[in-house]
Amino acid sequence: MASSDGTSQSRTGNRTPALSLLGGQTVLATGAAFQDAVANTDGTSAACAGVVGPNGTVQLGPGQTCLVSGDPSGLVLDLGVGVLRADVITAQCTARSDGTVTGSATLTNARITDPTGAVTVLNLPADPGPNTGLSVPGVVDLVLNRQSSAGAGQISVTALDLTLLGGLNAGTFVRLGVVTCGPNAVTAPIPLLSSAGVPVVAATLLALAVTFWLVRWRRTPSPADA
Repeated sequence: MASSDGTSQSRTGNRTPALSLLGGQTVLATGAAFQDAVANTDGTSAACAGVVGPNGTVQLGPGQTCLVSGDPSGLVLDLGVGVLRADVITAQCTARSDGTVTGSATLTNARITDPTGAVTVLNLPADPGPNTGLSVPGVVDLVLNRQSSAGAGQISVTALDLTLLGGLNAGTFVRLGVVTCGPNAVTAPIPLLSSAGVPVVAATLLALAVTFWLVRWRRTPSPADA
């Protein structure tokens, strides 16, 4: 998470959290998690998060976009009855104090294959539009570049949102690359002394960047399912 009070920036959280800390998940078989965020004193903020192959790294680069370095290949998600393979899966967002927000997702060389990797069942678009829905019947439902907003000047983006439909892990729910930017605000100067004194300017920027969330969830049957 990154925030700024208008004069300086503070950042918390681990840029490369260990997979073992992400809810005890077992779907992400090979890869590395990353997260990066920035809150600038000019009223802008940005965040980037997701997963990459074990020898790659990602950080916010020029233009506040995700910058990949190293060898990102080799990302593997075990879907039970299939495998999702990719080099990079990222989400990114930006927000400005005027309420302008942007969000996008990138899936590099992403595809779903049979367990051996010999047969590609579904190729995933590299730059999906917002809320792109895809599926492999009986295997997995996916939403790429899922976007939502809790209010003006705020945006949340999930690069890959999937639900497993078959096998022992049926009902498992996974989100990869989750970022939230904004709302950002710059307050007007507030005089703290009398007019005869020296005016004090207070400018506050509220910038929230929730940068990575991977969770494994098994649906609990409702009485109607029994």
